[in-house]
Amino acid sequence: MSASTSTDRIEQFFHHLAILKDYARRVIGGGDMLSTIEEDDRKHRIRQFLDIGLSFDLTEKEMVTILYRELFTANR
Repeated sequence: MSASTSTDRIEQFFHHLAILKDYARRVIGGGDMLSTIEEDDRKHRIRQFLDIGLSFDLTEKEMVTILYRELFTANR
């Protein structure tokens, strides 16, 4: 993978992460429901997030931890 491609994928990973964290805060932390459009977006983003993470040798457990860690530790 070239350096610019790696950088682009890292940027995509963190962009998806920020939006997925927002969805998680709203649903888990706030009890909201996502609209149909947001749910479709969430499904697409989670697939991309996992694909990119796996391409950088992250495990599924590591990615789940990255996604949800702050959500659950902030409430302690």
